[in-house]
Amino acid sequence: MKEIFVESKKSIKVSRNKLLEEIRKPGNLVNFHPFCKENRVERWSGEESIDYVKYLNGLTYKRKFLEWNDSGYALDIGVNSKLAHVRWLVKGDKKSSTLNIKVKPIIPFKNRLIRWLAWSFYIKPKLQAYLNSVVGGLKLYMETNKPVERNIFGKHAWYS
Repeated sequence: MKEIFVESKKSIKVSRNKLLEEIRKPGNLVNFHPFCKENRVERWSGEESIDYVKYLNGLTYKRKFLEWNDSGYALDIGVNSKLAHVRWLVKGDKKSSTLNIKVKPIIPFKNRLIRWLAWSFYIKPKLQAYLNSVVGGLKLYMETNKPVERNIFGKHAWYS
């Protein structure tokens, strides 16, 4: 099976530096993540930072940051073990920017057919909808400077 991932990309009407500044703030997810109830920080020091995302349904994931550079960061996310590798990439200039979030999930099924079916018909569509909501929430927050409402783009089966 080829590499599996989902990504969402949006242009945002703020400078690259302003967008980078926002996504690097500790506890920032509560401002723009439509399914985030809390974003508790354990350690915030660039690379090797750790925080926790508590979703609206009570589920909590740990994010461990692996890379932190001039273009964004990369992290692993999960409960007790890694569920996915996530990369936030920011491009742009002084007038506008683009955010691309790419998620490579760990699919737990060994059987190739079951793995493909689960990915194609369940995991990928749900993950894509989730990611589009997160990126859309960040765009809305950055362009209005108002925290987004929870479930603003609709409820999500995994996190609402």
